Amino acid sequence: MSRRNGFSEYNDPSIVTILFPNQDENAMEYPKIPDEEPSAFPEFIFKNRMYLFPDDVEIDIHALPHEARTGADIFAYVPDEKVLFVGRLFEPGYYPDIDTSTGGSALKWIDALEKVIDSVPLLISAIPPEEPEDEEGLEEGGVAGEEEEEKTLEEMITVIPARGEVTDLQAMKDMLDISKKLRNGISRTVKAGRSCERYLDSGGAAAYRIYGNFYPYATQLCEELAPGKAKQPGAGSQ
Repeated sequence: MSRRNGFSEYNDPSIVTILFPNQDENAMEYPKIPDEEPSAFPEFIFKNRMYLFPDDVEIDIHALPHEARTGADIFAYVPDEKVLFVGRLFEPGYYPDIDTSTGGSALKWIDALEKVIDSVPLLISAIPPEEPEDEEGLEEGGVAGEEEEEKTLEEMITVIPARGEVTDLQAMKDMLDISKKLRNGISRTVKAGRSCERYLDSGGAAAYRIYGNFYPYATQLCEELAPGKAKQPGAGSQ
C-alpha cells in the first residue's frame, strides 16, 4: 500500500494495515480522514522486511527497494502454504498499470518483478515421490488411473494478486520473460533512432501484444527509454 493513498479503503477494524514509507516514519504526518473511527493509520510500519507470526503461521513481508508499479510496493510470502501475495504488482494476463503519480516506473517494474520471483525459495523435496502402482497389482478387470502430469516447482507456488485469477509462479516468470524481451526490443528501436510508436504496431512486437494493457505499458516504457519521444498509438490499437 502506498504512503500517499489507500488508508480509507482499509479503514476496517478486522483488517491489519501495513505501510512501507518512502520517507522517515518519524516525519510522517497522520493521515487526515475525517469522521472515521477507528483510525485508518497503519498498525505496522517497516522499511525493508518484516516477519509476522499470526497463529504460528510465518508471513514474510518484503518492501521493494525501488520504484515498481508505484513508488512503495510490498509483497508477502507464506512459506508453509507456498502462497505469494503480490497485490497489484502483478495481474495474470495483463501488463501492469503503472502509477506514475506515486513514483511508479515501467522500466523498474521489470526489475522488481524479478526480485519478487527470486525471493521465493524453490526447494526440491528430500522425500522421493511414491512410485505408481504396478499394473499387475490391479485386480482383474480394474483400470489403471490416468497418470497425472507432475507439477514443476514454479507451478507449486500459488500466486494471489489483488486483481484477476489466482495463478502460480510460472505465470509470473512468463510475464517477466516477455517483458524483458519487450524492453530489449524498444531499447534497440530507440538506439537505432526509429519510431517507438511504429515498433509497437509492427510485426516485431506482435508476440508481446498477447497480454492486455500492452499499449499504455509499452508507451510508458518508450517514454522512460527515450524521454519526450514516445507517443501512444491511437484508438483501436488495443
